[in-house]
Amino acid sequence: MQKRMLHIDIWDNRQFALLSHEARLLFIGMITLGDDEGRFRADILLLRSKVFPRDDMASEKVQELRDEIEKTNLITIYQVGDEDYGYHPNWLKYQVLRADRKKKSNIPKPVVNQASTKRQPNVGIREDKIREDKITKDNLATKNVADTVNKIIGLFKTLNP
Repeated sequence: MQKRMLHIDIWDNRQFALLSHEARLLFIGMITLGDDEGRFRADILLLRSKVFPRDDMASEKVQELRDEIEKTNLITIYQVGDEDYGYHPNWLKYQVLRADRKKKSNIPKPVVNQASTKRQPNVGIREDKIREDKITKDNLATKNVADTVNKIIGLFKTLNP
């Protein structure tokens, strides 16, 4: 089972703040439904059953809410065949994913200029920006600190034999 984080910055995000209360709840639900690449099934009936399972909410209302969120560019909706999918353009900015636990998506990628795309994605998913980058920087920083400490110890030993 995947676990998703809500970043504290969501409460300061202007796009999020301008959404209606119900659209905010749907957006948070879409975060929990995102796979490791930030993609999710965006079918209206599925979203209604997952996010509003015991609410008496019409499918048309869920469609309006989804459209409201998409207009803010918090998500991008696209079609492959007859299926609606979505992705979070800022997924990797807010979700920390360990490279060794990342699972390949079963959901098709959005394709720019695809004939069945309802709306051209405005931001691509950057698969290269995963936590591996951070690990490399952390290892480099640790090595630099260790080198500096060894130099200081060496200087200290020369001053106090």
